[in-house]
Amino acid sequence: MHGWWRGGCLIAACWWTGCAAAPDPSGFVESTRALATAVKETGKVAGEALHDSGMKEEADRLREAWKARDDAMNGMSQYADSVAGVVQASEAAGDAARAFADKVAALAFAAGLPEPGSGVAAVVSDAAAFVWKHVARARAARTLEAAMTEAQPAITRIADKLADDMEHLNRIGVQAFLLQVDAIRDAEGYVALDEERRKLKDHLARMVARAAEATVELAVAEAAAVTAADAAAATARVESARAKLARNGAEHVDRAHALLTRIDGLLEDDDARLAGLRAKIVAFGELRSGAAQALAAWSAAHAQLLEAVRAGRGVDASSLVEAVVELRALIRKARES
Repeated sequence: MHGWWRGGCLIAACWWTGCAAAPDPSGFVESTRALATAVKETGKVAGEALHDSGMKEEADRLREAWKARDDAMNGMSQYADSVAGVVQASEAAGDAARAFADKVAALAFAAGLPEPGSGVAAVVSDAAAFVWKHVARARAARTLEAAMTEAQPAITRIADKLADDMEHLNRIGVQAFLLQVDAIRDAEGYVALDEERRKLKDHLARMVARAAEATVELAVAEAAAVTAADAAAATARVESARAKLARNGAEHVDRAHALLTRIDGLLEDDDARLAGLRAKIVAFGELRSGAAQALAAWSAAHAQLLEAVRAGRGVDASSLVEAVVELRALIRKARES
């Protein structure tokens, strides 16, 4: 066949069927790797926070539990790399669909969602049953686009499952810190002194308010006494205001402040420890939330990958990139807390 004839046939085929450009999954791949690295770093920071707070046993427990998350993140990176190869390859439609479904299956295993009947898990979770139902549908699809459409709900459920795991691991750390908070507050004398401090602060606030009222009353009484018809009554009102001001005056306020300062000094070390523990509890919660948001953004970016295959364009992973940047910022904040 002449070259011009072959070229004419290809042009005609593109005219009638449409020749889409090859999709560019590089944005999805790179941001997935960044996400996996950040989530693994999250576990490392959490373990360090527990260890540095003197909770070595709890730190070891969390690190051991986090190994499964590291495996899942490694699986996510491998999934992105391998899926990129599938969507860019020129395989037959059915072969590409099956290859893609196999990658989703491998990701499900890495995420701790084994196939029902595989013997890996004694009890199959609803999430696993749901994911593998969609893996089966993806394998039966005739085109890559159809396979990706069938698999997207499974991808979303996998991301949700990984976020739920983050919540469980977050509880390990938070509960450990709360136990330390309770231990400090339950120590002999702390609760009594802390309660005394609270009462003293309330008393001091009331004293300052009454002193302000007495100052105004005295000024009004003294002004009224100048033109009062009943001098004795006016004088009595002035003296009453002066007595009220004396009871709540600077001398009494200073004594209350001095006592409050003494109590603060006695509780200073415990207060600092409590503040540090509470900061770590907040940091753990922010890390969990940041990781969950990043995983949700990854699921959305995966849906963009499907659109890239349909349109033959690149993946818009900007939301995922922003979520990873935010997670990294939370990691730095947690290290500083």
